[in-house]
Amino acid sequence: MVNTYLLFSIICAGFLMYSAIIQAWSRLKIGIKILLIVVVGPELAAFGLLDVIVLNLIFGSLLYLELPKQWTLSRRCCDHLYDANWRGRIAGAFSVPLNAILPGHIE
Repeated sequence: MVNTYLLFSIICAGFLMYSAIIQAWSRLKIGIKILLIVVVGPELAAFGLLDVIVLNLIFGSLLYLELPKQWTLSRRCCDHLYDANWRGRIAGAFSVPLNAILPGHIE
């Protein structure tokens, strides 16, 4: 059986690694960007996409009590952010920490 705390820690680590790369990306020179894309890109893309899709499929479905219509939990939060019901309140609560890590991520 999978330890829930370990799974959540891996998901958070993946999101923090993704946000660090996004923040640093604009400061890198083109040669370093190409090197990172070739060497590290496939591993980060596979882990990051799997991480985000599984998080949305399991956690997002339980959180919003609906099947996913989008690929990511962030996109689902964006869609529900301005709803006047309980889903909108949940999306608003999730947008605060996500926007603290990546400003403007959920609008």
